[in-house]
Amino acid sequence: MGTQSSWGPHKFEIGEEQYFSFGRLGVYIRRTVTTWQYALQPLPEPCSETDTETTEENEDPGTEELTADLAWATYICGSSDDFVTILPAVPDRPLVVRAQQQINIAPGATYTFFTAVPLWVQAWVGKPGKRLLFDVPTSGFSNTWFGGAMTGRLCYTSPEQVVRHAHDVHPESAVPTAYCPVEVRNNAHTPLSFSKLAVFADLLRIYEVTDVQAPAGGSNRKRRMAQKKVHIPVSIGDFWTSDALAVYTTEEELSISVTDRPPYVPFQLSLVNRPRGADADTIIRRGLILLRKISNY
Repeated sequence: MGTQSSWGPHKFEIGEEQYFSFGRLGVYIRRTVTTWQYALQPLPEPCSETDTETTEENEDPGTEELTADLAWATYICGSSDDFVTILPAVPDRPLVVRAQQQINIAPGATYTFFTAVPLWVQAWVGKPGKRLLFDVPTSGFSNTWFGGAMTGRLCYTSPEQVVRHAHDVHPESAVPTAYCPVEVRNNAHTPLSFSKLAVFADLLRIYEVTDVQAPAGGSNRKRRMAQKKVHIPVSIGDFWTSDALAVYTTEEELSISVTDRPPYVPFQLSLVNRPRGADADTIIRRGLILLRKISNY
């Protein structure tokens, strides 16, 4: 989750082609006189030492052979802009994230967990917000259902885990990700037990670390929360999201939502991209009970 040099604005001359990589996704973009074109290329898994030795014995296939079978898409936008802005984006559905082990929270208790949200790639011709060139995931997702048959939502199964400490967030792949704080509150009169959580990833904001020093000012409460919640090495260019929330209100109700502010962390963040949709229908009735009883989704 370090600095990604492919993010940001990139200038193109007419006839120029540029290549970018995001984990195991390769992206080619070219500009013509009247159009923009792009092609996506899945990249192979990192090679083992044995694979490296075998590759060295064979001829290098070369760039032309690697790109010969690419499917190019053409975008006619009627714009004179000479640059493309590439941004990280959240998934277009909620994520169901598995915990390392079953977690129990006492009545009245609140705890902040952490996970990694796999990012998508958005490319905009010119400034973001008007002419979208493409919007694609950096990895494949499997579908799952969270909640009841009539009140649940179609989600993705996250390849990451929800963990107790931010320094335990270790993405399992080379997919670009963002740190996501997940605050779980048990407002019920009975203990809360769960092994999975749903995170409304499509409603999260994305922030980039711009300075590793804590911002000046702010309330004492915010500073205490920031120091308590995050104890990890941090680098400029890392991505974070706004907080995800899960509130257990009664035995039959789990409220899932997100905040509209940056997380309380002891370093400076800048907003990079906004959520995809509005925060609507965030009550999933009987979701937690079904989550405990059904283990094959």
